[in-house]
Amino acid sequence: MPDLDKARQVVGQAAEKLYAVAARAPLFALGLCLGLQTLLHLQSRALWFSDEIRYADAFTHLVRDHKWIALYLNGQFYPDKPPVYFWFLALIRWGTNLDGPPLFFLGAAFSGLAFVWCTYLLARTVLAASRETSLAAGLVLLGAFYFVGLCHYSRMDLLFGAMILLSCICLYRAWQLPAALGWTVVGFGLAGLAVLIKGPLGLVFPLLASLAYLFWTRKLGRLRRRDVAIGAGVCLGLLAAWLAAALLVEDPAYLKNIFHDQIYRRAVNTWHHEQPFYHYFLTLPAAWMPWTLVLAALDWTWVLQPTFWDKIWSSRDAGTQGDGRVFLWCLCGSGFVLLSALSIKIVVYLVPLLGPLAVLTADALARLEAKRCERFGLCVAVLWALIGLALPFANLLHPWPISIRGVIPAGLLALALAWFLWKLAPRQSPFGFLLCMVLAATLWFQPVALVTAPSLDAAMSPKAQAEDLAAYANQGYYPVAYKVYPGTYTYYAGRTIHETADLAELEKIVSTRAKVAVVMRKKHWNQWESRPQSLSVVHEQWIADQPYVLAVKAEGASG
Repeated sequence: MPDLDKARQVVGQAAEKLYAVAARAPLFALGLCLGLQTLLHLQSRALWFSDEIRYADAFTHLVRDHKWIALYLNGQFYPDKPPVYFWFLALIRWGTNLDGPPLFFLGAAFSGLAFVWCTYLLARTVLAASRETSLAAGLVLLGAFYFVGLCHYSRMDLLFGAMILLSCICLYRAWQLPAALGWTVVGFGLAGLAVLIKGPLGLVFPLLASLAYLFWTRKLGRLRRRDVAIGAGVCLGLLAAWLAAALLVEDPAYLKNIFHDQIYRRAVNTWHHEQPFYHYFLTLPAAWMPWTLVLAALDWTWVLQPTFWDKIWSSRDAGTQGDGRVFLWCLCGSGFVLLSALSIKIVVYLVPLLGPLAVLTADALARLEAKRCERFGLCVAVLWALIGLALPFANLLHPWPISIRGVIPAGLLALALAWFLWKLAPRQSPFGFLLCMVLAATLWFQPVALVTAPSLDAAMSPKAQAEDLAAYANQGYYPVAYKVYPGTYTYYAGRTIHETADLAELEKIVSTRAKVAVVMRKKHWNQWESRPQSLSVVHEQWIADQPYVLAVKAEGASG
């Protein structure tokens, strides 16, 4: 088909020219692309269960009750997370006057931008990559379904990951020199800042990567230099300062909870999200789609050649050409082993690994032969086609009593993009095809974020039930939640909710108060054998994975 060949040639030339223009100002290009993916959707949906609503309530306590050092949730101290991400949100609020969900989603977008830019710097600094390849590393992230989704979800993981990447960049520069006080202190300081964003893994990731790298390159003696001791002292001093401040404003039980429940138990014997050691072997390939498909395009025969293993072994010599790749693989490998060894396993914990994976993926694409690039393009087109074929059946497969909107248009658009990527995109030009992939994903995400995601509010957000609970509270009903995730209803109810896991306490509240409004999981409602007859269900809603009920005891009811 001559016309189709000519169209493919035109698209290919346009993509390559556009990529060359973007490479002249790569940080701006990455910011523009991420802005197109996120900024139009800041008010499109409600906050979802469970992290978004809890973090929103913690932020409310921070700005309203001035809980700047130790976070609070539903009127109680909340030692699960340090405060720095919430300071970051407060800074955005001060600069934009935004509040509510738009503020939290803008915080997610800015965090994603920080992560993408840090990934670009990781490629430029550690891999010594060209602007074109470094831009590709950022675009790889913006074409990864899971990463783009995280840029629309209010969590601190992207900012946490960005600080880890910056710390690793600085420490890598430090390890190339006999002594580098500035790089070392800044590297350790950024690791300490990462700890204050989310937790101890902010320090453990850079430390393990550095240990693995220095061991492999036979430079472990570098750790005995004075700059390392000073850098470690700065990091520990930063953490000690926050702990001391927290001890001044809170009960010692706050610190005990941090060290025992939040650190020790999560690592050794977690009370939730416990998974087998192989969990990430299954979830990482899914989280890295569509880039996992690059594996199908690589030539694996070189692994069987002795020269490959000779190169691997020779990489132990410091200053070799592959030194940067060694550090990236050490960062990925040590981080993966660490996460697999922990008792608690959640896919979002993989975020710090996505930066080096993006750089390695971009490096592989840059060296991909035309024939293998075409094979990768076919795999991506097939993936989009499968998405397009599956989406129209989404309402037949999910468990919720709701209808998800926009799945048929989204499916048709995915099929159209599959055809475009297979028939028109320049599949023999890796960076041109990469740009087409990212633009296609950006286009597809518009209706998904504006129509499909908001329709999930009825099943993913407790907003409707929380507002009903607040309406009853405004009428004098005493609000109480039984065995729910802490802070589930607080933000949208606009008040502190009495939370309990003690059934006897709940029964006492119902029997002694004239008007009560109770929320709980439906399964607990059905299992409540001594349930007072005075309670009647007035609202039922699925929230994430199961239904919840709102029951009330009206004034004058007995039993």
